[in-house]
Amino acid sequence: MKKLFIRGVLVIVAIGIALVVVGFLLPSKARTERSVTVAARAETAFALVNSFRQFDKWSPWASKDPAMTIERSGPEYGVGAKYRWAGNSAVGTGSQEIIGSTPNSEVKIDLRFGDSDLPSIASFTLIPEGDTVKVTWSLDLDLGNNPANRYFGLFIDKFVGPDYEVGLAKLKVLAESLPKTDFSDLNAEVIENKPLPYAYFSGTTTTKAADIGPALAAAYAKVGAAMRSVDLKQAGAPLAVTRRFDEEAQVYEFDAAVPVDRSDVALPAGSAVKYGETPAGLVLTVTHTGPYSQLREVYDQVAAFEAVYGFSANGNSWEQYVSDPGTTPEADWVTTLHFPVK
Repeated sequence: MKKLFIRGVLVIVAIGIALVVVGFLLPSKARTERSVTVAARAETAFALVNSFRQFDKWSPWASKDPAMTIERSGPEYGVGAKYRWAGNSAVGTGSQEIIGSTPNSEVKIDLRFGDSDLPSIASFTLIPEGDTVKVTWSLDLDLGNNPANRYFGLFIDKFVGPDYEVGLAKLKVLAESLPKTDFSDLNAEVIENKPLPYAYFSGTTTTKAADIGPALAAAYAKVGAAMRSVDLKQAGAPLAVTRRFDEEAQVYEFDAAVPVDRSDVALPAGSAVKYGETPAGLVLTVTHTGPYSQLREVYDQVAAFEAVYGFSANGNSWEQYVSDPGTTPEADWVTTLHFPVK
């Protein structure tokens, strides 16, 4: 009996040693990937994987724990954007951080599960194919010298692959439901806006370009006259705040504003000119170079950009006219458009 017990122990030890030895011989790296073809523009698919703002809409894990807590930090998109989650046993805990971003081509994410220090890189590669784009989602693990990790690597495709298939299917549905407008050349950035004080005059005109110009010019003249009467100095390019732009009703309500060096000086008694300031907070800023007549197209691009990245309006937008139309060729006019978002 004793000999049988000893033999049994030796067999178990031998098997354990063999498993360890074999473990060291297994690959130290593991990879899995899945692909899907999406009937959408490359910049649309890219935006969805280049930011975590819309991630829970197509994530294969969000539905596994509706009560999962998440935290986003860093930039709204691109390198440095972070996502941390904590949920039930089906989703666990972990974090993601975008560490590489090539427009409309590739996104690389540093992925950490729980407290593991094993390097894991999730990648998205995009290849345009006519009117569609092929999106490939891959995961690369560095399993190190731990034999147990290397055995785990043998099953990574079985564990992760099906989830990637679900996620890509949801990504496809979401991407194909979004606007088809081409915003690939939109010169946009999201910033934390600092309030800018200004003096302004409120006006109303039609939505016709031929009427807007003269209406703004007349309003700026009133602001300028009020500023001169109390010795206020202009502190930036003039701007126009859009309070209402209704093409169906042909109504454009605006505030023609001029940044000022101070706003503690009393304006002329009875004047319709007032003080205001641009709002603090998250603002999508777009720079356009060219004629004002092209701005309508820019607004369409902005609407698509906001929809794809999951932004929603958070106040009145405004235009700032950086160039002087009287001294600058029309093709070189610079206008910055600002859209408070959340």
